[in-house]
Amino acid sequence: MSNNHKNNKITEIAVTSNYATSSCEISNYPNSEPIQGSKKPEYNLIVPLFNFQANNNEPIIIDNNVKLIETPNDLKDNQNDKSFSFQTKLIGSLDIKDNSLQQEARHKFDWAVILLKLFKEEMIWANKFRIVNISNSSIFSTGQLNYYIWWWKNYYPKQYEINNDDVKLVQKFWNDFSGLDINFGVMRFHQGDYRPQLTDCLVDYVIALEYFLVPGGKSGDISYKFRTHGALVLSQCNISDTDPHNIYKNLKKAYDLRSDIVHGNIKTNYEDFSFVKTIRNYTREVIKYFHNNKITDREKYFKELILGKVKKVD
Repeated sequence: MSNNHKNNKITEIAVTSNYATSSCEISNYPNSEPIQGSKKPEYNLIVPLFNFQANNNEPIIIDNNVKLIETPNDLKDNQNDKSFSFQTKLIGSLDIKDNSLQQEARHKFDWAVILLKLFKEEMIWANKFRIVNISNSSIFSTGQLNYYIWWWKNYYPKQYEINNDDVKLVQKFWNDFSGLDINFGVMRFHQGDYRPQLTDCLVDYVIALEYFLVPGGKSGDISYKFRTHGALVLSQCNISDTDPHNIYKNLKKAYDLRSDIVHGNIKTNYEDFSFVKTIRNYTREVIKYFHNNKITDREKYFKELILGKVKKVD
């Protein structure tokens, strides 16, 4: 993506965490870092966000450990942009022999971007970050993830914005979703936004939906369960068209397209962005639905939902 692309904005996020998953590429970290006594040093994780804008002059406090801050000048693509970043704390050591802090940073990077994407429908991306020692800013580490930042053909996404009216809403949302299980389905949704072709995006969104809508998936008509379960769930969600018949048809089309793509029956890139956007939003809403309803046994849940024994949680 060109750094000169019109309207491109970068924002940063900072997050605090006590656990770690996955890995990332890091540069500019020291061979060793002294730890005073038994206390481990604290860091700020700063994540520049693309296509994000906040209309506040001051940092936006999301919770005790998370806030949106103006992006440091040396991390901006365009020095004239006023862009924000996500910021949070990390605790550990930037030691070349121990990458646990970097792993935690990667986990928090994904977690923060996922929550923002679930909060609002607009697209948002990030693929780099910085870890800065709070007490000694000369000790820092930068990283670049193997994620595309892709502006799809003939489409420039509506900008993701946090305005003054959104602050209390995003604070509540963050609190409600702080325990979100970043499972296979959630990660497929997240990664789908980074795919370089709409064809790949659609496949990832459908895979994410299938994870939630067809638990087990070892017997029966998977396609039928996919669209039937999806229509039952999505007709209760916050989408523009809650008609279960239309949802059913869209899900059938999406699953058929996914099958044609992965089995080689579609040779060129799929370019109906409007439809892919609809399926992406279905995926967002399904993730939120299962989290809000605290559903852990999805197979049991669908049996009871079909029998009319469960109700949506407001």
